[in-house]
Amino acid sequence: MLHKAAFCRIDYPVVQGSDDLEYASKDVFGKTCITGAVYLKTDNSEDLSDPYNVIFGHHMDNGAMFGDLEKYKNEEYFNSHLDGWLYAGGRYYRLDAFAVMMTDAYDENVYSIDALTIDERIDYISANSLIYRQLSDSDRKALELFESEGVTVLDQLQKSGDPAMVLALSTCESAITNGRIVVFCMAIPVNAKDLPGFNNNGGENVGNDPKNVTESPNIIDRLTAIGHPFGSDKWAFLNIVCVFYCIFVTLPFTKTKVKFKQGRAAKKVKDLYSGYGYSGADAMAIIRYGNKIKDRLRSFCIRINTGTILNSYQGEYMSQYSWAEYSIFKRNK
Repeated sequence: MLHKAAFCRIDYPVVQGSDDLEYASKDVFGKTCITGAVYLKTDNSEDLSDPYNVIFGHHMDNGAMFGDLEKYKNEEYFNSHLDGWLYAGGRYYRLDAFAVMMTDAYDENVYSIDALTIDERIDYISANSLIYRQLSDSDRKALELFESEGVTVLDQLQKSGDPAMVLALSTCESAITNGRIVVFCMAIPVNAKDLPGFNNNGGENVGNDPKNVTESPNIIDRLTAIGHPFGSDKWAFLNIVCVFYCIFVTLPFTKTKVKFKQGRAAKKVKDLYSGYGYSGADAMAIIRYGNKIKDRLRSFCIRINTGTILNSYQGEYMSQYSWAEYSIFKRNK
């Protein structure tokens, strides 16, 4: 399941896991990620057919994910950032913020989907919010209608411009033990062409059915997560280019110095294999292995000269000799 939501500067896909911790440490592709993903509470219906839905996101200090929800505690900011949108189940919804609440992670009236009816939920939000915009009687009746009838009344609510459900956007708040800050929004079903900045690039609405809206390239671009500013395909191509650059350019350069030193050392050791000036185990090693070692060192130097990339066996000779041969090499250094 994958939805798409944009609210304030929040612009991310919305996923749903097997529990409410799965996507706290995974991105939308299921890969481990410290920032996690924006995800729908597991108890909610996948198709957003519940009258009340909880969406979680991490509170990042740079404003990423749900970091900007902190700003909604300021009334001026709250009143100037009321609108957003949600794309889910083939439909578009306009989001209208109406409350912000400071609470904790154990508040069942906020985090338990079945704890209250939608009418009781609105009353609780009204009584406990830091900032609250009074809902109209029409809005409350529409929410109650959706609670009783479900998605069958979405077309009716779209035509009337009334909300279908409430979204609770939740993130951490450090001012309270296990604190949470929650921004509540009404989700109002709308026609895609009525969304500002959307469907202005060639999209068509067939039969006045929001499910038949032809998505223009502009819409597809807008549905790309903000974490991939160049588009996911181009971003993936750039990653591949970087990998090839590291393998064929950067990595060989880092090995060149090491191989150059190995080549010089090999030449010095080869020159010392006259046998003079050595005794004991070193001299025995020269007598026993001298020609073999010189042949291998000569071969090694040839491979060094053929180039960094083609020399794939640069350390072979070092792994085949006894401690006596190693002592000769070390003495030379």
